[in-house]
Amino acid sequence: MIICSSSANLRRLFPVNTAKDWISILETSYILRRLPPWFANVNKQLSKTPKLFFLDTGLVCCLLGISTPSHLTSHPLRGAIFETFVVNEMWKRQANACQPDALYHYRDGAKNEVDVVEATGEGLRLTEIKSGATVATDWTRTIERVSSFLPDVKASRVVFGGQGSSTRHGTTVVSWRNFSP
Repeated sequence: MIICSSSANLRRLFPVNTAKDWISILETSYILRRLPPWFANVNKQLSKTPKLFFLDTGLVCCLLGISTPSHLTSHPLRGAIFETFVVNEMWKRQANACQPDALYHYRDGAKNEVDVVEATGEGLRLTEIKSGATVATDWTRTIERVSSFLPDVKASRVVFGGQGSSTRHGTTVVSWRNFSP
């Protein structure tokens, strides 16, 4: 294992072009996929870095040494794996419907982040993804904040790891089992 004391050392070990080349190879091989950022509002300081997702959650679990469902439920990366699963289902729905890629993520300088921004013909649909089995009261807070300064938001939802569905502050909260991407 290589331990670097600074980002400069890390850049020397892994030049940006080398990393981009490897990511390109992994994308071409359908192992990774980038979720680009949404930045329609150019006046805000927004993250313009794409998020990376593995296309096979089984491969991710294997690489992490997760071999049983019970191990996954207690794993510290459970949330990231769950988010990967949901985003992949959304990509599959678009591909199967012969729709163009219209999925993005949103993150601004004030730490407001929405997992998926979907551009639809009617406007934007915001999706937060939470692996928790019990709905928390703060899950819709970021969606409410981001909706206040993105004028084209027409729908919002939270996909969670539990059961049941409800509506909170105009946001649909739906179980992954009933989730229709």
